[in-house]
Amino acid sequence: MCEQLSLLGFYRKVIARAFSGQPIPEGPHPLEDDELVASFENNLLSETERQKLVDHIAICPRCRDKLVALIRSETDSPGGDATPL
Repeated sequence: MCEQLSLLGFYRKVIARAFSGQPIPEGPHPLEDDELVASFENNLLSETERQKLVDHIAICPRCRDKLVALIRSETDSPGGDATPL
């Protein structure tokens, strides 16, 4: 239950920031870095690194699409369940 609440809170932050009118970032996209994604999924990032990633995802449609694809692949795999972010 607690994991679901943290995931729900994460989604709310992403949605709120997505509609804040910030410009789409240019340059490297963090969700294209497999090592960073693995660290994020396994909760190995510092709070600062995690917040920076969440802030980027919130304003970058490209990374949000990648996040949705990652979540779907997790939940579509046999015995899979979405890992809380």
